[in-house]
Amino acid sequence: MSTFRQNLTRARSHIVVILALICGLLLALHLEDIDAASASPRDDKSMARFADAVPQTLATPLKLDAQQLDHARTAWQF
Repeated sequence: MSTFRQNLTRARSHIVVILALICGLLLALHLEDIDAASASPRDDKSMARFADAVPQTLATPLKLDAQQLDHARTAWQF
């Protein structure tokens, strides 16, 4: 007959996993409860670089001949 202490030793990895899941859940709940207003506001300097960005023109589609279309169909099969 196994004693309680032996069974506890055998179940130690299960106990550790359950404790880790509980700690992870508590951490996630705590992080959700942190007020967003208490976080430091983002400065607009970090986004200023993107205001000057010039959008690039899209590439125009090419007209393919029959052989190129056949090669494209073959390529898409694989």
